[in-house]
Amino acid sequence: MKALIEPTGRIAQVSAEPFPVAKPLLWVEVPDDTTTADTWDGEKVVKYTDPPAPVPATVTRYQGIAALKAAGLYDQVIALLDDPEVPQDARDRWEHLTVFERDSQLIAQLAPKLGQSDTDLDNLFISAEQIE
Repeated sequence: MKALIEPTGRIAQVSAEPFPVAKPLLWVEVPDDTTTADTWDGEKVVKYTDPPAPVPATVTRYQGIAALKAAGLYDQVIALLDDPEVPQDARDRWEHLTVFERDSQLIAQLAPKLGQSDTDLDNLFISAEQIE
């Protein structure tokens, strides 16, 4: 399979039967699954991937708790909040929160103790947002 490459690296066309083109366009050999959504980096095809979902700034309490339960983290959060070493303000915030804020102090305090990285938290918020 051949791909017609523009100077920007955009794949303009994929064809089994290339036709004559003028420079700066050129044909290159590509894998059979190449599409015009992919790009050419000068040496190989770079497959298109959907952009990551945006991370919501907030989710409802219901969505947050449901996502924690789905991820198997809810019981760990409750156990952590029962730990006397966790500051009282964290327990108070949990008790009274109506929304989970991605950049909140509560999330920042609890996440490392739950072994959650920033990426893990982003994914948790993305999945929480999908819960109705």
